Amino acid sequence: MIYRFSKPIFFIIIAIIVVALSGCATTGNNPILAHNYNSTAVKAHDSGDSENALKYYELAIKADPSLGAAWRNRGVLYWKLNQHAKSYADFLKASQLGYKSTVNIYDIDYSLAQAAALAADVVAADFYALGEYDEALKWWKKAMAAYTWPIDFLRIGQTHVRRNDVAGAYKALEQWLEHYPRYAPYKESLELLLFADDRDSVRNAEEQAASKAEKSGDFLSAFKHYNKAYALTFPFSWEKKRQRSLISALIRTYQKAQPKPELPEEARRYQIQSQTHTFAGRDKKAIAAYKKLIDICPWFPEASFNQALLLDKLGRVALENKDSSARDFFSQAISLMKRYLEIAPNAPNIRTARDRIYEWEALGGKDTVQTKTKTTSTTKTWLGVEHRFITLRQINKVIIQRVFSGSPADKAGLKAGDFILQFEGQSVTGTSQFIKMIQSKNPGDQVEIIVEHDGRELGIHPILGSREFFVE
Repeated sequence: MIYRFSKPIFFIIIAIIVVALSGCATTGNNPILAHNYNSTAVKAHDSGDSENALKYYELAIKADPSLGAAWRNRGVLYWKLNQHAKSYADFLKASQLGYKSTVNIYDIDYSLAQAAALAADVVAADFYALGEYDEALKWWKKAMAAYTWPIDFLRIGQTHVRRNDVAGAYKALEQWLEHYPRYAPYKESLELLLFADDRDSVRNAEEQAASKAEKSGDFLSAFKHYNKAYALTFPFSWEKKRQRSLISALIRTYQKAQPKPELPEEARRYQIQSQTHTFAGRDKKAIAAYKKLIDICPWFPEASFNQALLLDKLGRVALENKDSSARDFFSQAISLMKRYLEIAPNAPNIRTARDRIYEWEALGGKDTVQTKTKTTSTTKTWLGVEHRFITLRQINKVIIQRVFSGSPADKAGLKAGDFILQFEGQSVTGTSQFIKMIQSKNPGDQVEIIVEHDGRELGIHPILGSREFFVE
């Protein structure tokens, strides 16, 4: 049977079909169209046409909200445009969709969850620098919900201190100590100093006291001061050189100290746990406990020796299973055993330690620290501020986050929260540029810095000083 429609009904049906099809193109039922839009957006993105790239990424997402590539790609573009809150949302969405990809940030490939956390970290740091600590805390927590970086416990603790939330700060400290327990022996005496602005000044004073004691031949006292300075040092790249210097000083004074320093109670806890796990055959848990013991006491020889032997066991198991991780286990074992030789050069088992290193080298291991670099210090021109480039709310200015007490900046009247506009008549457009401007001057030079303070422009005239920095 053939159904015939009148012309008005026919056109109504056609209109319904057109509307339905257009809906498929915009409400998530057209993956082919979404891929086409995404390809067009990528071309615009690569050519520098951000406006059209954003337009077509939006169309791609509307056509198929499950297209992880479009969310990821738009997140990358938002990052380049310094719109980190939007970047966070897109990276997180792509990750939640199960899209498998990485994002290159700071020349490192990160997973989508890690990239989302980094974007949230940037937003949090901007709010922190602006003194909006409640917002900063909210974004630190978003970062940790996306991916847990232990450093965020540090940032959360610092934010709680600024908010005068002692309970919140102590909770963050406990979480921090689970990852980096080196501060644990001083938790009672130094309280929340690790999160405070005067951490640097206390650490510097401890290093100076240690150096003075070492020169006078009081090695045990020097060791104790170096140990406290080490506990106040963060285990991250920006303090890596200082950490190496302090570990070398700890080993040096430990060797000469009489009587030998005892393990603090917190370290002994991990020593007993590592021995218990080893006896029970839980090698990986034993290694984890030894790592925490070494974080507290990098000078303790037994920990390096025993952890190296446990890594040897794991390496041989991996070798039998033809697992490529065997080489990594042997490499870590070599580095730890060399640390042991450095700490205890006159130990009775030195011959055994050296022979084990030769075995691990034959099994494919390589020292992860193949060349020793001598950490020294150099004197540089110093203003005495911490600063960052704020992208939040399209501010796009360098802000002073912190002014060091007694520094040239402090004496001249610079304040945290001031925006740096000009240095010696030249506009300041980034942190790297500002550092180069300072280093182009000599200690003792008086310079003019134009800042924005409480909405007003002020001219500040500090006399630059000098400060010792660690270099390799």
